[in-house]
Amino acid sequence: MLRSKNPFAVLAERAEMGDSSAHFELRQKLEPEMIRIVRRVIRQGNPQTAAHRRILAEARRVGLDAAVAASVDGER
Repeated sequence: MLRSKNPFAVLAERAEMGDSSAHFELRQKLEPEMIRIVRRVIRQGNPQTAAHRRILAEARRVGLDAAVAASVDGER
């Protein structure tokens, strides 16, 4: 039973129930947003959540910093 009206949550719930088209659509919609989220967190450098802390820890592990994150793919 789908409980949320949030389109990401609805797709995630459908994907969890085995709907492969929902899995594909969720991935297609989330990927561009995740890139923006990661870049913003790295640029700000001030983690507000556990997810932000994980993003920064991984960025540091691979040597990514704010200048590099801002310049990738021409996004500034």
